[in-house]
Amino acid sequence: MNIDFPNSYDELIETLEKDGCISVVFQEKNKKRLKASFDRINKTERLLANRNKFMGRAKYFIYGAWVGLIDILFSPKDKGFEQAHLIYTVAWRKISKYHGESLSNGEARVTFYART
Repeated sequence: MNIDFPNSYDELIETLEKDGCISVVFQEKNKKRLKASFDRINKTERLLANRNKFMGRAKYFIYGAWVGLIDILFSPKDKGFEQAHLIYTVAWRKISKYHGESLSNGEARVTFYART
């Protein structure tokens, strides 16, 4: 499961750009948690882009701290989930879309596609 996962952030970005996609397998019971985590990352990145005024900065830092706390406390102990979360966090600007699918025996796969 996910044996060829990149060892550094630079390798992750290079793999995504070179291959055009990265897939990660995780436990299917964590699909909703992963989607909610992606939604929180999207909102954090939008707040980051709009933090040019004092209130924008305050919202970003407060929401960022809340998201960090939620991710630490409530993330499942699933290596695939952690890898998918890491990919989406690190390569958010490089990802055009992602697609999830159910596999056999209680697993699911999420595939991240690079921007072209």
